[in-house]
Amino acid sequence: IVQETQESSTPYDDIVRTLLHDSAESIIPVVNHMFGKTYSDKAEITTYTTEHVRKRANGKVVRRNSDLHFAVTEKGQTDEYHYEVQTAPDGSILMRFFEYDTHMAFGRREQVGPLHERYRLPNAGLICLRSYGGRPKEMRYTVVTSETEADHVIPVLSMGDTTVSKLIEGDLFFLLPFFLFCHVKELEKIEKSPERLEELFAEERRIAEFYESLEKKERLKAAELDLFLEMTKRAVQNLALEQPRIKEGTEKLWEDKSYLTQPGKQ
Repeated sequence: IVQETQESSTPYDDIVRTLLHDSAESIIPVVNHMFGKTYSDKAEITTYTTEHVRKRANGKVVRRNSDLHFAVTEKGQTDEYHYEVQTAPDGSILMRFFEYDTHMAFGRREQVGPLHERYRLPNAGLICLRSYGGRPKEMRYTVVTSETEADHVIPVLSMGDTTVSKLIEGDLFFLLPFFLFCHVKELEKIEKSPERLEELFAEERRIAEFYESLEKKERLKAAELDLFLEMTKRAVQNLALEQPRIKEGTEKLWEDKSYLTQPGKQ
């Protein structure tokens, strides 16, 4: 009998996978920002499976999922990317990157000659959601052979180091559903303050209006607009489980689209 175990994912993992699956082009500005690329919104996105199967020495089969694995193709050039979305810092993230990266490289190895294969690691990036600021902008692991060694540098984007304004100005709308992580240290204070609550809901209205502006510019389809509204609501609901006023106010705002009735809206 072969025993199988399936490692569970977080609600936020599910959200980023859904966004990539249903609105793949929205990841392009994030890649440009983190890797210094200049892909246009016409670049082609190819998504790959994120499941990794390992059989241990005791015969147990372990199924694990990386978060995002895709390729960007433009002007005849294809670059492969692997992203992890980390809810909170932990000590195993580099080990997981190495494990997933090598698994991805194995699946796309190149046969150079009869006794020569080339393994190309994907570009790897980390999005850290629950970060309290001051996190390094990159991390790395080093692959060492008897003849050489090479660093694999992984850029890090921390939600604790950014703001909604910066995300909007940087066109990083793929990350806007997780905007509440920008305030994660202040959630209890926001929950208890009517003024802070209204500021938070005003920020949510601004996000909704930004999504709508993307639809008007035909950068999001109508279905994608609904997707981003739903994923934003879902992310807030999961993070604000212990803040009922934030949770309930968000549900009302997004479900009845009350942001449309605010001053200045038609």
